[in-house]
Amino acid sequence: MLNISACVFVLQYFDMGKIKKFVIGNWKMNPIDADSAIEIFSGVRGTAARAKETRTIIAPPFIFLNTLTRMGNDKNISFGAQNCYFEEKGAYTGEISPTMIKGMSADYCIIGHSERRSLGETNDIVNCKVRAALRNGLTVILCIGEAERDAEGVYLGFLETELREGLASVTKKQLPQLLIAYEPIWAIGKSAEKSCAPRDVHEMVILVRKVLKDIFRVNAALEVPVVYGGSVAAQNTEELVREGNVNGLLVGGASLVVANFCKIIEIVDAL
Repeated sequence: MLNISACVFVLQYFDMGKIKKFVIGNWKMNPIDADSAIEIFSGVRGTAARAKETRTIIAPPFIFLNTLTRMGNDKNISFGAQNCYFEEKGAYTGEISPTMIKGMSADYCIIGHSERRSLGETNDIVNCKVRAALRNGLTVILCIGEAERDAEGVYLGFLETELREGLASVTKKQLPQLLIAYEPIWAIGKSAEKSCAPRDVHEMVILVRKVLKDIFRVNAALEVPVVYGGSVAAQNTEELVREGNVNGLLVGGASLVVANFCKIIEIVDAL
C-alpha cells in the first residue's frame, strides 16, 4: 500500500512555475437552451480573456459546443467535451467520437468523470476513451476519485489503480496532452465547507505525481497538471489552490453562475 509520507520526495524534482493554471467549467447537462449557453459564456469571456496565467476551459453539453466555439477562441480560453466514444465513426447510436469533437475546434475532453463511471464505465472503457482522444489530438482531463475514505488507506490503492488502468498504453510522448483531475466522489455536490480539506488535496497531488513518475519513468511526468474538483466555490478557491498545491480547479455548479465563475478565475489567476 502506498504511504503518502514516503511520496514527498517527488516534489524536489517539481517546479510548480512550469505549469500554467487551469479553471475548467464542467456545465454537465446545463443550461437548457443555446441562448442561455451563449449568455453564460459571454458573461465569463471577458474575465477569462484577461487572465494572464490561467487557461479557462469551458465544457458545455455537446449540443452547444459548436455554437460556442464558433464565437471564437480568445486568448487563454479553450473548449472541451464532457465525454467521448472510443471509435472514430461507425454504427454507435448516440455516441460522439473524438474526431467529431476535434472538428468542432475543441481541444480538451473530460474522461472518467464519476458521473460517467456511475453509469457503468470501467477503467478499461476509460482507458479506451483516453487513448482514442489522445490519438485524435485532444488533451485529456482524466478524472479519478474515491467514493469514501477509510482509516486503513485502502482508497489510496483504489486511486492508484484508476490511474494505472486509465493510462495503460499511454506513451511518454503523450504526457503534454494530459491533465489529472482529482475529484473525490464524497465531496461532489456538497457545500464549500464540506469540500476536501486543502491538506488532504495536497496529499493526493503528491500521490498522483508519485504514481505518474512510477508509470512513465521520466521527470516530465511530474509536470502533468493536477487539478481539484468537488464543491468548488469562490470562498474556498484560494485555500484549495494555494494550500492544496494544485494547478487549478474543475468547477461544476459554480461554473454556470457568471459572477461566481468569474471570481474563481480571478482568484486563481492572482495566486
